[in-house]
Amino acid sequence: MKDKWKKKEKAVFLEKCGELLTNGYTLDQALHLLTWEQPLHIKENVDWMINELKRGSSFHDLLGPLHFPADVTAFVYFSEQSGTLSRGLEDAGRHYARRLDVLHELKKMSMYPLLLIWILFMIGFVMLQYLFPQFEQLFTSLHVELPFFTNAVFIGVRSAPYFLIPPLAGGILLIFWWMVFYRRMSPTKKWRFFCGYPFFPLI
Repeated sequence: MKDKWKKKEKAVFLEKCGELLTNGYTLDQALHLLTWEQPLHIKENVDWMINELKRGSSFHDLLGPLHFPADVTAFVYFSEQSGTLSRGLEDAGRHYARRLDVLHELKKMSMYPLLLIWILFMIGFVMLQYLFPQFEQLFTSLHVELPFFTNAVFIGVRSAPYFLIPPLAGGILLIFWWMVFYRRMSPTKKWRFFCGYPFFPLI
């Protein structure tokens, strides 16, 4: 199922659905109310949920095909099992929305270090390609040995790419794995994976 439903909209949907259940509406009524004045892709998704619920599916089973995060799906599952679906949906929606806000802020903050790293990289490139060779040529023409500190700096700058390549390659491979494999995993597989590697974020 193609995912046109924005993550922020999903978070709002869960929270509003929980609020309607808390106010006494049935799940079927709440879902129908949530289709009002919504874009077509959201109406289609909610209509699909209504039809699947009539066939006997559980609410949490419908979140996976709609690309809700694995931890949100698990949260809804446990709330269903404990008979507190309304509260669980509200909490899941709020938790999801807060996490999206935090990720948005982190992305904004990450732009500054990335810009700084890019500037430092360009400065290092210019020094390595143009400035340092001129220094070496000058000292060679004068038949003078480079000072120890200057020589150490030259060696460090020249060796820097070899130290940077492994983490950059690892980062590229991690991004490739996330885009190609992780995003296609079912919520159950994601949950099992993160249970084995709890240091990975649930996104």
